[in-house]
Amino acid sequence: MDSDALIHPRGPLPPAVYWRRRLLTFGVLVVALVLVARSCTSGPSRPAALRQSPSPSASATVPHTTPPATTRPSGTSSPSPSPSRSPTPSPTPTGPAKPCAAADLVLSAKADAQAYPAGRRPVLTIGIANKGRVACTRDVGQPAREIRVTSGADRVWSSDDCSTGGSANVVTLQPGAAPLTFSVTWARKRSVPGCKPGQRDVAPGTYRLVGRFGDLTSSGDTFTLG
Repeated sequence: MDSDALIHPRGPLPPAVYWRRRLLTFGVLVVALVLVARSCTSGPSRPAALRQSPSPSASATVPHTTPPATTRPSGTSSPSPSPSRSPTPSPTPTGPAKPCAAADLVLSAKADAQAYPAGRRPVLTIGIANKGRVACTRDVGQPAREIRVTSGADRVWSSDDCSTGGSANVVTLQPGAAPLTFSVTWARKRSVPGCKPGQRDVAPGTYRLVGRFGDLTSSGDTFTLG
């Protein structure tokens, strides 16, 4: 290009018109270059929401949360502690048992049958029991007990006649326990104090059994000898 023509434009129009055209063309080129340069340096555009969100860190922090309090279903109640039991007091020792009062003793006298044919010997039993509330003692040795057979006012036979002597035998009778018993088989003969031999047989008839412990006596069964 002719440099003189570039500085001094030629044409039918005034030179000022050509300068204005050149300036406009130059301005358009400058704007185009600026836009191209910005598009190359800015990179791809992102949405505003993405550009503002911070990049995730390498390790995520787990927020600490308090677990919700456990609620008990309505209508149920927590179990109450079982009441403690007070220890049962040990029975207080009452010391040695005391002798039985007469009112606390029950005597019995029984035959093993109501009727005996000829030749059969009766078995006679007497007993003593404690009907009181506490244990008590009683002498039941041979001298303190007696089995007796009577017929009306007639003293027919007695265990004391041939079984005299012996030692005392003090026992403890428990309240409500079964009677303490003593038995003898009667030979169906009469007896006298001192056990004199040669006593005769008793006659057939009805007899009564009597039991004695010390100074207490009890009439018992009646029975018949054939």
